[in-house]
Amino acid sequence: MNVRKTRSLTAFWYWLSRFWTDPDATSELANYYRARQIDSLSRQLPLASSATVLIVILCSFFANGLINSDFMIAWSLSLLIIAAGDVIAWYLLVKRKIENTGSKRVQFLLALMLGLAAVLYAQMTTV
Repeated sequence: MNVRKTRSLTAFWYWLSRFWTDPDATSELANYYRARQIDSLSRQLPLASSATVLIVILCSFFANGLINSDFMIAWSLSLLIIAAGDVIAWYLLVKRKIENTGSKRVQFLLALMLGLAAVLYAQMTTV
């Protein structure tokens, strides 16, 4: 990779890290706001899971015979696994009231599940 591309990537990552973090915020303050975000998101997970199950049912019904059945099975199972993970996360974070300290790991896992679901939804529109 040439020097110009390396500098561009370095500048991009610097910009991205500055965009997602506040250099003046203490770690306690960052954890507090992250915990509030996680709490807010986790309360919406049952609705998101219900919507996902409904979408899988409707897409399976209307796309029956139009789309490769192997793709539909893999797509449906992937979304249903993510929906189950959402319900488990909701149960642990809201119902069992596991202490939410604003962990970056929990934030990453929630973002990963929601991001994967978004990619799968987008994939269905391209088939």
